[in-house]
Amino acid sequence: MAKARKAQGAGELHDLTVTYIKVAAVLAVVTLLEVATYYVALSRGLTISVLLVLSAVKFALVALYFMHLKFDHKVLAFVFGGPLLLMIAVGLALMALFGTLIYPGPVW
Repeated sequence: MAKARKAQGAGELHDLTVTYIKVAAVLAVVTLLEVATYYVALSRGLTISVLLVLSAVKFALVALYFMHLKFDHKVLAFVFGGPLLLMIAVGLALMALFGTLIYPGPVW
């Protein structure tokens, strides 16, 4: 009986390791997309919007898998994700209100 539990635990550990490697690969791809987005000639507002969405995806993956929120109660996912979505909404609203970035660059 103890051997069966030990073997089952080892299989679960292997499954989690494979899952974490897949999440790390997805995070690497999203990071490459962020770098590529910075170098592609898009409008400033579109570039910032795409970077915000990609950053939100990365935040969600890290929070869900590496902070183990995927296995906890779903309310905790909203505790971490809600303020992020609110911040993005406020940022996009300010960008729309002022037409571009709030801080356009150095004054000199």
